[in-house]
Amino acid sequence: MSVAPQKHIIIVGAGVIGLQTAITLLEAGSRVTVIAKHIPGDTSIEYCSPWAGAQWRSHAAPSDTRQQGWDIATYKHWVDLAKNDTDGTTGICIRENVLLYDDWSYGDLKGCPSGKYEDAGKGEGFWFRDEVKGFRAVTSPKKEGLQRLAFERTDGVQQDEIIAAAVTYETPFVNVPVYLAYLKARILEYDGRGRVVKIEDGLPFENGGLPKLVDSTLQIIEMGGLINDRSEVGAVVNATGLAARDIVGGREKEQMVSERGQVIVVKGVAEKGYTRIGTLSSDSDAGVKAGNTGEAYISYAIPRPGSGTTVLGGCKERGRWESEPEEETSRKILERCKLLCPELATNNGEFDVVTTQVGLRPIRFDGARVEDEVLKLPSGGEAVVVHAYGNGGAGFQNSVGVAREVLDLLRKHQL
Repeated sequence: MSVAPQKHIIIVGAGVIGLQTAITLLEAGSRVTVIAKHIPGDTSIEYCSPWAGAQWRSHAAPSDTRQQGWDIATYKHWVDLAKNDTDGTTGICIRENVLLYDDWSYGDLKGCPSGKYEDAGKGEGFWFRDEVKGFRAVTSPKKEGLQRLAFERTDGVQQDEIIAAAVTYETPFVNVPVYLAYLKARILEYDGRGRVVKIEDGLPFENGGLPKLVDSTLQIIEMGGLINDRSEVGAVVNATGLAARDIVGGREKEQMVSERGQVIVVKGVAEKGYTRIGTLSSDSDAGVKAGNTGEAYISYAIPRPGSGTTVLGGCKERGRWESEPEEETSRKILERCKLLCPELATNNGEFDVVTTQVGLRPIRFDGARVEDEVLKLPSGGEAVVVHAYGNGGAGFQNSVGVAREVLDLLRKHQL
């Protein structure tokens, strides 16, 4: 007796969430077409994923077990990829990452029994301490060479106190352009079951929202010969990122907002990854506190494996949509990062800048939307839609876990 082929799944959006979801579904035996205006290799402010750092540093709150699960799934997957990658194909490497805090007020450190260095790792925000490799508190910043992180403050804290707390652990770092290209290549390896289709003008949805987008998508792939009949399609996955704000509309217009980030790629590979969270008193416009960590500013150095470069950042500017780099933001990033990775500075004490980049993170106030619904279509009939968007700055580290949840939701519909 012959077995009916699995339904064709259409994924709208080729960011890291859409691409990883495609691979997860292909591994489960589905036929998958990713359709998008922007695909790996493109550089557009509308396309968030290429501008990411990226590293594994969980943003999940201690009570958010769902996002924790997504992050741990990705951590384990990336560690396995790095272990088996002998030629740099994936763009992932494992290195030590140091998280630094300027005082004890940040959410990660909540619940620590004291203000001592050795207790920093007991903070509630470090729920992942037993899930990652090599997690420990930095018990003596000076002995570990972190004395360079001292800076002048005007709030009574002595310069030689350096930082309030620090932890370190082994974590994956991602060369983003290489990784996105790797994901696309993986999709195309599945004997014709996986496709990535670029639609130059994007998919029409005006005056119809999500139902029209789904209808348009089905029409395009049918006319393009990718399916013989719409009945072959089991579901559409909405992985449209920030564009979901306009595509879905309604409540999502209020739920979603852009968070502008700016990074600088410099020559040289940092010895470790560093992330520093705090408030520099010299910066009157350091920014509003955002996220579970209560960050007012965030400085980071993310080594990019195989590229000979490091990504320096950053900023979190909610509600801003400007696509051009800003000189003053770049100045602040470079000054802060001189403390993190001085080994990258040239003889004149400055960084050798390769490029400056801006990306717009897809923030959703209620957290990422990963859920299913059945839509009535303008052309008649219904379609199963699974949403997977709104991951903010956590898209890369959420990606594997989100993709597996999308698969579970499709199975609920026997797909």
